[in-house]
Amino acid sequence: MKKDFISGKLLFGLALGILLIAWERIEATELGYRVEEGRKSIEALQSQESLLEKRLETASSPFALARLASEKLQMSPAPLKSIKFMDSPPAPEIASSQGFPNSLWNKFKFWRHS
Repeated sequence: MKKDFISGKLLFGLALGILLIAWERIEATELGYRVEEGRKSIEALQSQESLLEKRLETASSPFALARLASEKLQMSPAPLKSIKFMDSPPAPEIASSQGFPNSLWNKFKFWRHS
């Protein structure tokens, strides 16, 4: 009787071990599938991000902005005679008030027309 009890325990332990190993393998397989789904999701999101960056780049190009400005906002380029061109940078007082040091300003005197 004692021998049957020990062999029953041994058989039960062996069956439990086999079930544990099988369960572990199933869990590992499911985890592998979830990791692969995550990778595919990351690839899809990266592809979408790349597409959106290209669209943004195209939409913010000077040509596209000019076309939108003329079509949607009825804007037109300013006539050349209304544009004032500056032949020198701003005066040192203005430059220094904007954080441009006077010592550095004096090095760039060649910009000024005498």
